[in-house]
Amino acid sequence: MFLLMISICCWIPATLGAYCNSTATDSDDTRITNVSLHTLDVSSPNTCAVYTDYTNHSTELVAGDTYNISVTHGTCIGFFQAYITVYIDFYQNGEFAQADEVFSFGPTNQLGPVSGFITVPPDAVTGSTRMRVILSEDGPEPPCGSYNYGETQDFSVNIIDTPCTNPPVPGSATSSRSEVCSGETFLLSLSGYTTGTGQTYQWQSSADGMEWDDLDNAINASVNATQQEETWYRAIVTCGAMEISETVKVGMLPSMECYCTSSAADGVDSKISHVTLHTLDVSSPNSCEVYTDYTDHSTELVVGDTYDISISQGTCFDFFEAWITVYIDFYQNDQFTEADEVFRYGPTSQLGPVSGTITVPSDAVPGSTRMRVILSEDGPEPPCGIYAYGETQDFTVIIESPTNTTTPQESAHHFTIFPNHASDRCTVSLRSPNASDFHMAVYDIMGRVVYSHTGISDRELLHEIDLSTWPVGQYIVNMNIDGKQLSRKLIVSR
Repeated sequence: MFLLMISICCWIPATLGAYCNSTATDSDDTRITNVSLHTLDVSSPNTCAVYTDYTNHSTELVAGDTYNISVTHGTCIGFFQAYITVYIDFYQNGEFAQADEVFSFGPTNQLGPVSGFITVPPDAVTGSTRMRVILSEDGPEPPCGSYNYGETQDFSVNIIDTPCTNPPVPGSATSSRSEVCSGETFLLSLSGYTTGTGQTYQWQSSADGMEWDDLDNAINASVNATQQEETWYRAIVTCGAMEISETVKVGMLPSMECYCTSSAADGVDSKISHVTLHTLDVSSPNSCEVYTDYTDHSTELVVGDTYDISISQGTCFDFFEAWITVYIDFYQNDQFTEADEVFRYGPTSQLGPVSGTITVPSDAVPGSTRMRVILSEDGPEPPCGIYAYGETQDFTVIIESPTNTTTPQESAHHFTIFPNHASDRCTVSLRSPNASDFHMAVYDIMGRVVYSHTGISDRELLHEIDLSTWPVGQYIVNMNIDGKQLSRKLIVSR
C-alpha cells in the first residue's frame, strides 16, 4: 500500500491581507479621527481603537503625481503629543520598505489635522495596494509591531498609469495658509489641473506678481515653502506644451501673532490664579485652563527700571508643588531667548502668591511686546512646547524710553491704545496736565498715513478709531503734542 500525499501551495496576493500587523496596546486616549487623501475621506467614530481596518475605502492615485494628505489627531481623554507616519506598498511586494514611508510628522502640538503631501513613484506597480497610517505617542513607528498609545488604520489605494494630456490644464495655485510668520512652513498645491504620467512641474515665486524666479527643488504638484515677506506663487505645468497656473498671494502675519505656543497637556489641577506687574493686575476665573490669552491686558515698563512681580498659584483639585517662569520678549524678535527669562521660582511650598522683581534691560526695544508666564508641576519650563500639568498665560507689556531722556513737559503727556490686538475698533487715551493742541497720525508698515486727527486735549481725551476696513497688520500711531513726539505700536488682527 502506498500513501500518496499531495501538497498544494498557492500564492496569496499582498492585497488580500498578507501584511504584517501593527497595533497599539492601549486605546485609552490618542486616536485617528480623519484621514483624507485625494478622493479618500474617512472619519472615524467617537470611540478609541488600537487598530481599524478601512481597506474597503480606496482612492485612485496616478503614478508620478503628487497629492495632499491630511491626518487628524483626536483623543478620548485629553491631548498628548504624538507622531504620524504613513506607509504605502507602492511595489506590491507584501511589505512596507523604508522607501514606502511617504509622510511623517511629529510631535504634534495640538488636536486637529496635520497636512502634507505624498508623491507616487513613477515606477510604482499599478493595481490595488495597501496604505497604513500610524499615530503613536511613543514616536515615529515602524510599519510592523506594537506600541503603547495610539492607533493604526489600514486603507486601500489603486495605482493607475495614465498619460498626461497635451496641452495640460494648469489649474490654480493654492496655499494652505493665506498669511504666515517669517520662516513658517506652508503647503503650495495645484487645484483643478489635469494629471498623468510624464507631466512635470516647476513652481515660481515673485515679490511683486510681475518678475518671477524658479523655486529650488519645487518640482511637484504640491511643495512646502517658507517666506520672509509677502510673496506671489505660480506653477509651470508641462506635458508637451507648457502652461502657467493662476497665481496665489501669501501674506505675512503681524509679528505679535508669531510667537511659539506653550501649554499644559492637562488642566485638571495646578493653575495661575493672579498676576501683577506694575499696573497690570489680572485675576483668572476659577476654572483650570492649559493656556489663557491675556494679551488684551498690558502695562508700561520703562527701560532700565525695576518692578515688583507677583504670580499666585491656584488649583482646581489640590496643591502640587510647581515652578514658575516668566519671559518677556525685550528685543521684539518674536521669540523668547535665554536673556528674556526675567523671573524664576520653584518649587512652591503652598498655594498663593510668589513675589520677586524684574529689571528692564537698558537696551530693550521700545514698543509693545509679549510677556509669557508659565506655571508647571514638571519643573522650570522653556518658553515653547507642551508640559504635563499647569498653565501658560500671555500678556502684553509696552516698553517705554527712560524718562530722563525727555523733558518734564513730555513726561507729563501720556497716551495708550486699547485694546492693542484690535479687530473692529480701538480707543486712543491721551492724558495731559493741561489743555494741549495735538495732532495724531497713523502709519502703515510702508510709512503711509492711513488715518489722522487734530484736536485739543483737555486733561484727558478718549478718541475711538474705526478699524473695520483696515487690513490686518502692524501700524504706528504717532502723537504730536505741544511739539513733542510720542509713538505707540498698534496691532490689527482678526
